[in-house]
Amino acid sequence: MTTTNPARGERVSVHDVLRAANKLAGVDLTRRFSGEHKEARFKHAAFLAARHLTGASYSIIARVFGGMDHTSVLHGVKRACHELAGVVAGYLRAVLTAETFATAIPGGDGQMTTAPGYVSGTPDYLIVHNGKALFIELKTPRGRLSDAQIDTMHAVENADSVVKVCRSVEDVAAVLAQFRIPTRGRIAA
Repeated sequence: MTTTNPARGERVSVHDVLRAANKLAGVDLTRRFSGEHKEARFKHAAFLAARHLTGASYSIIARVFGGMDHTSVLHGVKRACHELAGVVAGYLRAVLTAETFATAIPGGDGQMTTAPGYVSGTPDYLIVHNGKALFIELKTPRGRLSDAQIDTMHAVENADSVVKVCRSVEDVAAVLAQFRIPTRGRIAA
């Protein structure tokens, strides 16, 4: 499957993504790796990029990346998304000052929490600064909000707070700047 990259007007295929990822990783990503190797993390990120840039199905991506099962690609995409959450958490710890509180809210990744009082669709992060709550919902580049997330966003907004959807660390940095939340120095996102 091929799609046009709107930024450059170029057509991008899953094979193009694989070639670029192989070059960046310095290894053939069609080989099999255990989940802990850095090559596996490159492969997971390449799966996510292929899905985002081409819209190809998990099955097509699996075929191009060495003929694995489509569920391996699905797992890799989920792992890459989980890594984004970890990167955002590290970024917030690094840049936020002592007068700003931030925490991850358990219950994402499609895992329903059974904690008493948990509201389905609750955003992934809570940031409190100057008595105002700001929520961040992390999504993949093509990720969509669920009905529960949309309902929760409306409830949060009705309570005079804000929910922002972020798809990258750069998005999180832009939200911090938009809401004038002070950060330590100048740390690149």
